[in-house]
Amino acid sequence: MKKKHQMKNKVFIVTANLSIFLFMLVVLALWSSRLLTEWGTDFGIYYAGAYFIDDEYRLYKELFDHKGPLYYLFLKAIGLLIGWGSFQAYLSLFLTLLAFYIPAFLILLRQNLSPPLLLSGVILCLLLLFGQNTNSSIAFFQGAFLLISFYFLTATKNNFNFILSLIFFVMAVFVRIDALVFLPIYFFYALHEEGDFSYKKNGLKVFLILSSFPLIFVLLSKTLGFDFYEFYEHNIVFNYWYKSESILSIFYRPTHFSIISSSLTIIPIFLLRHRFLSLIGDSSKLIGKILRPNFLSRQAKMNFIYIGIFFLSTILWAISASDKNYHLLVFTIPLVFILLNNVRFITTSGLRLLIYPALALYPLALALAPPLKVLIKNPECITDPYCSSSKIVEYVESINFLSKQPNAEVSIIGGRGWTYFYSGKRPARSLNDWWLYYKTDPFLTDSLNHQHEKLLSGQVGNFFLVDNMLLNNQENRSPLLKEILANSVQIQDQGKYSIFRLSTTKKVNL
Repeated sequence: MKKKHQMKNKVFIVTANLSIFLFMLVVLALWSSRLLTEWGTDFGIYYAGAYFIDDEYRLYKELFDHKGPLYYLFLKAIGLLIGWGSFQAYLSLFLTLLAFYIPAFLILLRQNLSPPLLLSGVILCLLLLFGQNTNSSIAFFQGAFLLISFYFLTATKNNFNFILSLIFFVMAVFVRIDALVFLPIYFFYALHEEGDFSYKKNGLKVFLILSSFPLIFVLLSKTLGFDFYEFYEHNIVFNYWYKSESILSIFYRPTHFSIISSSLTIIPIFLLRHRFLSLIGDSSKLIGKILRPNFLSRQAKMNFIYIGIFFLSTILWAISASDKNYHLLVFTIPLVFILLNNVRFITTSGLRLLIYPALALYPLALALAPPLKVLIKNPECITDPYCSSSKIVEYVESINFLSKQPNAEVSIIGGRGWTYFYSGKRPARSLNDWWLYYKTDPFLTDSLNHQHEKLLSGQVGNFFLVDNMLLNNQENRSPLLKEILANSVQIQDQGKYSIFRLSTTKKVNL
């Protein structure tokens, strides 16, 4: 009788867990469908960039970006497997989210949680989607590597798991360079080996940390054909140039605070307040002794890592000085990892635990409402990127104009990935060249300068497009844009873009 009861209970738990997993998949599939009408600019750069990248159109040379190479490789691999198109782009976004949410689900599953606790953890993860758009794709992709890395770093104590943790961390850095802020955690782990201190063991871990970056960099650079200076110039020099210099921007984050308060992320923090206070208390007692290798017990070391993740993610969020919705994820994804690993400490009864998922259904519904509303009203958007609710409609005239050009390559000043992608034409310059033309002090690399001069030295009568936002920005117009306009004439305003024709040829040494 007892075995029969245990079997029924096991079947119930497996069924409940599977239902929760399917619920997660449905939510992700519905949220990803917002791409079919939104066509986010950043995701367009990633997707079209992955599509066009080859031996002649290379990252950090012909294609400018200030992100790492790994997401481009991920999207390129998917495209080679399933092809390229509007629905394939949707699937690529969906798979990007799965790369994050499947590890999150497995982390919860490994803790043998009751179905209410598992549901609460999954709902907490899904609420990361609240207030986000498709441009957050790269943040979730980076978050997948951080999530796995943090898990292997904190879950077990064998050296193999440390190596796995380190590999996933380095890969997160090569998605976006800002993940480097978490590097001190790995040095901390390496220098606090359980048992007697060993220069050999601890020194080997430090060596692995230092050698893993150049090793993975060489593999990526050989695959995509860039060198160290190009990576440094685009990911470090540019990001330093681009970041806000206003101290007020560090604190003035109305969008971020609105997302945090409206998404109900605060509730799990409140339910785990005793656990967090315990972590902080234990860490503060030993804060003066962390420089002594081997002094800390394993539990104390794990507590320090949790606090370190929270502290460093807060610093990263602060120095980003940005109120863009997806920049909030640099803080909330590490925070959610801490919460996921401590869900089991919630002692509220099963019935009361269901209150949180019930309350969270409202912000989750708000996150899903925009794509659902559009797809119910315009179901043709599932297969037609030019449906009436699609943002691509704003520049379909320009896409048609480019597609009829006799040349295989076309130029767009202030380009967007989707414009090139749907025109069927290769870009003659970087997909993303805004840094040359929207500020009075443009960011200029050798490759971008070459592309600019190549346009001006073309044949008289060559057509190209200019984004009207650049034309309307007359107060802060770049001197490079002024140079282009001085050597061309406007032919037609197409709403999103204007057609220009080169009127004079500038002699330059290319």
